[in-house]
Amino acid sequence: MLDSFLAKAQSHQLNIVTHELWRRNYVIGLDSLNAKLLYIKFHPEMKEKMIDLHKVKKVKVTEEQREIGVDKEKVVEKLWLSFSYMDPKLQEIHLEFYNAEETLGLMGEPLVIKRWEKSIQETLDSLPKTIFVAPKNKVIKA
Repeated sequence: MLDSFLAKAQSHQLNIVTHELWRRNYVIGLDSLNAKLLYIKFHPEMKEKMIDLHKVKKVKVTEEQREIGVDKEKVVEKLWLSFSYMDPKLQEIHLEFYNAEETLGLMGEPLVIKRWEKSIQETLDSLPKTIFVAPKNKVIKA
């Protein structure tokens, strides 16, 4: 899987310096020089996403929970890393880190997702600040 991921990164001319594989299903990697992120989920069907961090306004952890039992204990059903863009016309992107429908129980995903959120935020903070000019001459500061 990792070889497949690195080959895909090379085909996109990315220089992945940091990457992580978890659950033998997900791989994420960061090309910090070009500020690009590559993500692949292999099963049940392969999903690949490449994100240009120059266009990203914000990264955050998003989760879906459900309550169980009489005590209404909260159980995490899904974890995503969500990206919102400077251009409000672009839809948010969600990278899945955990899905209870496909795997049994969390196995470190909350730590993995927080680590990547922090790393990506640091990359975003290091990028030159740009100004996006929205339609109708509204200026939105990044």
